[in-house]
Amino acid sequence: MSDDAPTDAALPAAGRSFPLRRHHLPYFPDLQVGEEVFAARFAADADSSRCSAHCCRAGVLIDIAHRDRILAEAREHAAALAQHTEVVRVAEEQAARLRSEAEADAAALRRETDEFIDSRMAGFESVLHKTASQVRTARSRLAERSGLNSGDGRTD
Repeated sequence: MSDDAPTDAALPAAGRSFPLRRHHLPYFPDLQVGEEVFAARFAADADSSRCSAHCCRAGVLIDIAHRDRILAEAREHAAALAQHTEVVRVAEEQAARLRSEAEADAAALRRETDEFIDSRMAGFESVLHKTASQVRTARSRLAERSGLNSGDGRTD
């Protein structure tokens, strides 16, 4: 039995309650326990493994204010969860939109970069083509003038 709980001899008259000071329920600053908690006893043959709820069919004693606090806290918790769920849904939608925009921007930048590189390579290809043509012409003239073989670039 807890230090706060009275002994059978110390039970006051009917209808009184006892404050519980040493408990781990900080959300109940003035937790009270009715004397019937200390006076109630299980029947001699009571066994939780064979319980049929005949003893408490009429209901379990509960403090109405305590019930109301529990229900109010449950409603607040449910509202907070619903709000959190909505916040998560909106955040996920925004993240999907941002991801889609970023992927579109990356694809556009990739296309623009590829076009730039292709145009630079085309210019380089044109210069190489001109250079190769000029080299062929120069070799051909050199071969005519000196009687060289102009086929493979080697002299015999």
